[in-house]
Amino acid sequence: MLYRQMVTAAFVSAQCETAEHIAAIDPSPASLAHQLEFLVGYYHGSSNTLVGSPIARVVERDYEHALTNILAAFRRATTNDLGGEPSAWIQAYGPH
Repeated sequence: MLYRQMVTAAFVSAQCETAEHIAAIDPSPASLAHQLEFLVGYYHGSSNTLVGSPIARVVERDYEHALTNILAAFRRATTNDLGGEPSAWIQAYGPH
């Protein structure tokens, strides 16, 4: 069980790093929305296997850090502030 949680945590962490990296090299609103949507879905789809595990807090901090950086990139690129809820940014700048 712990091994599976460690693997899940490593995958979520890698996705956080990838999303932050892409946001840094391609801060266009469409790209940011795509990365944010994928990251939110991936985190929520994967983190349920970590509930109750001490490793869950580490993964959550990594996820929150990535969200903070992506939302900051959105604010710089768009000069808008839609708040801290990822869905507002995805809805405004994602594919329609």
